[in-house]
Order: sequence, then C-alpha cells, then structure tokens
Amino acid sequence: MHIRGDIMTKKLLSVAVATIAAAAVLTGCSSEAERSQVGDCLRNEGTMASPDLKKTDCTADDAEYKVVDKIEGDISDGACENAEGAHTQYYEEYGGKKFSLCLGDV
Repeated sequence: MHIRGDIMTKKLLSVAVATIAAAAVLTGCSSEAERSQVGDCLRNEGTMASPDLKKTDCTADDAEYKVVDKIEGDISDGACENAEGAHTQYYEEYGGKKFSLCLGDV
C-alpha cells in the first residue's frame, strides 16, 4: 500500500493471530496513540476494524490495554512478537512516520 501525506493507516493486530485493519485520514497533529509511552493505558473508542485509541488512567474501568513496548519505525506483523506481555499490536503509518504499540493486559 502506498501512503501519501495526509493518509494514515492504523491497525490493531493480535500478536499470535490474524490482522484487523483500517485506514483513516489524519487531520493534523499526532494521535494519542503516537504520544503514548510504555506504561500508559489505553481504551479503544472505535472498533477493532477502525480503532481510535485514547489514553486513560490505568485504574479506570474503561482501561483495555497497557503499552508494554513502543517500537519506532517497525510496523511489520511480527514487531511485537518478542515484547513480553504483549497480546495485541497497534500501529500507525503516515507521512513517513511509523510505529507499533505492543499492548498487554492492564
């Protein structure tokens, strides 16, 4: 897939299973997922097919994932295979920038 300027690809992947994917238009600044760091907790306000990850407090009832690793520059399906505790991979690619979040249990 060719990515140009304002197009962003976002995906949630099961580390051991199949790909659930979506594409969305980026409207300017970085996403909350991009600004997330190891130890942050996230909730998905979208769907598995069209994820919209938002930061949340790790003690909140809506916390679904904890970032166990963040890998800059790698969005391959196996990027999170060696991340301890990861069961889901989320990635974004746009404007030459790409990263994966390796997500585990809260």
